[in-house]
Amino acid sequence: LSSSFCSRISNSKTPNSFASPSIMSGDQHPSGYAALGGLPACLPTKLLPELKETATKLCAPGKGFLAADESAGPWLRAGHAEAAKIPDTAENRAAYRSMCFTTPGLSEYISGVILHWETLFQQDKDGNEMVDLITKNGMIPGIKLDKGYDKCGIWGTEVGPLGHPEVATKGLDDLQ
Repeated sequence: LSSSFCSRISNSKTPNSFASPSIMSGDQHPSGYAALGGLPACLPTKLLPELKETATKLCAPGKGFLAADESAGPWLRAGHAEAAKIPDTAENRAAYRSMCFTTPGLSEYISGVILHWETLFQQDKDGNEMVDLITKNGMIPGIKLDKGYDKCGIWGTEVGPLGHPEVATKGLDDLQ
């Protein structure tokens, strides 16, 4: 979300402020979504207050997102020799995520958590849903929508320091 969009959401006075032309006018959006501030016309207007509330919470000043959308154990990328000895299992990933999501005070700095598909349905050792751990700690869970990136790279780009050409995200072309 852009900072200007977030500030317009946070500073608006009415629940239906998405309908305000100050957010986006028809000449700014080629699809003519000006009536709903750039949102699809098929969006039920009764959802606008909830959407505004969610956007306002996600855009809270001084807060950011926790990118917890890794599929492999994040400790494997930590670069510490001892950390590399921890087996990359679903149980260890769940324990690590649970520790992160239940950190006291985390929601003072984090408004939303981006999850990997595995995490969306994962439970901690006590049977608590990861999504519930996040919401109980005052944050909003979300899910990454892409399917990673194509290491073959974009045709015609040079090989970079990671050993492959510039990459493009997969999976955005078939979202529904």
